[in-house]
Order: sequence, then C-alpha cells, then structure tokens
Amino acid sequence: MLVAPSGAWTRALGWGELAGPFLAAFVLFVLTGLVFFVFLRPEPRDLAARLEAAGGDPRDLAPARPLGRLLRDPGVATAMGTLILAQGVMVMVMGITSLHMREHAHPLALISIVFSGHTLGMYAFSLVSGWATDRFGRIPVLGWGGAILVAACLIAPLSPAFVPLFVALFLLGFGWNLCYVGGSSLLTDHLSTAEKSRTQGINDLAMGTVSASASLAGGVVFAVYGFAVMSVAGAVASGLLLLVVARYRWIRSATPTT
Repeated sequence: MLVAPSGAWTRALGWGELAGPFLAAFVLFVLTGLVFFVFLRPEPRDLAARLEAAGGDPRDLAPARPLGRLLRDPGVATAMGTLILAQGVMVMVMGITSLHMREHAHPLALISIVFSGHTLGMYAFSLVSGWATDRFGRIPVLGWGGAILVAACLIAPLSPAFVPLFVALFLLGFGWNLCYVGGSSLLTDHLSTAEKSRTQGINDLAMGTVSASASLAGGVVFAVYGFAVMSVAGAVASGLLLLVVARYRWIRSATPTT
C-alpha cells in the first residue's frame, strides 16, 4: 500500500522512485521493533525456560546425538532438504520477478500488488497449513507444497501480464508456506530438546546461504538465459523436493514398525 505513494513522494522531491519504499520500510521496522520491545510479554526466552523446566517428554532428558549421526537421520535430512529447496526456489523466482515486470513496463504500483499477493500466500494461510500438517501429516503437506511450487514456476513464464504473474507469485508463496510449516514440524518431530537449538541454527544458516546463492544464481540465469529458463530451473528444483519427500515415504514404509 505504501510502495506507490512513497515512490511518488520521493520522485517529487527529485530522488529516485525506489527511495520512497526504502524509507517507508525503515520507519515500519523501527515501529515494529518498538512494539516488540514494549508489548512482547512474557519474554519468549523466559517462557521457553519455564516450559523446558516443567519437562514431561522423555526426549527432554535425552542427550544430543553427534552432528553427523543427526544429519543421517532420514527425518532430519528430509526436513532440512525440503526446507532448503523450498527456500531456494522461492527466493530465486521471487527475487527476479520485479526486474522481469520492470522490463515489461509494469508500473511500481502493479509490481507492489504482485508482491503483496506473494506475501499473502507466504503468511496469511499459516493457520490452515498448520492445521493441515496436524490433520493430514507432515509428508502430505510437504508433497502438496512441492507440487504447488512446481505449478507456480511453470505458470510464471507463460505471460508477462499482471494477472498470470500475480497468480504465480501467490502460489509460489503458498507452496513455500506449506513446505516451511510441514518441514519445520517434521524437523521438530525428530529432535530432542538438547538437539533443537543447534540443529535449528544449522538449518537457518543453510537456508540463509541458499537464499543468497539462489538470488545470485537467479540474477545470472535471468541475465544470460531469460526469465523462462530461470523459472524452469525452479520447477526442476521443486521436482527434486518431491523426490526427497517420496524417498522418505519409501524409507518409512520399508522400516518395520514395532
């Protein structure tokens, strides 16, 4: 809502059009920080310490496994693999779409609407995806998310028009949401309390590294081969995510239950 008017304001001042959204974002980040500082009570760190002290789950007392053994756990490997792949696909396609739209003369207002739709897909349905993860299971939700990411990547290059790009970016965000909620839940299922912080840190580091790499790679592929090839690359990576999910399903079905 603020991208177009803030851009028009800075343009009227003789500054670059994109300076307005950056200034608006700065103000909003400061306000967000103040809201957290003043109103986030109780402090989540203290609340987590009290919950951990209460115990109740035998896994709370289990020692942490060595990192190599932890990463060989099929559940941990599947969760981290799907999270990393979904993050890479989402960042690669999302990060370059604004340049793609600019090349086709879309105004800043329409670009901001497309990215509002993308953000809506990323976060607005978290209650639904969380419910579905508990109701239908982690693996089905990961499968749905991967399939939606494939569809988003294949729809994105079909037309440079506003509506197809809006649909593609919304689906890209929603598919990422399903993978993120399903993958995070699967990761938590396979970790003891002593393993959670370290493993989450490693996972976040890997996702951040992939985000930076995917953004860089997406720009290079876009510059050399174009938006269509970059989107197809995203679809291939999403297909790899589906293979990771299928492998875990096969491992689980082949493991005898006690």
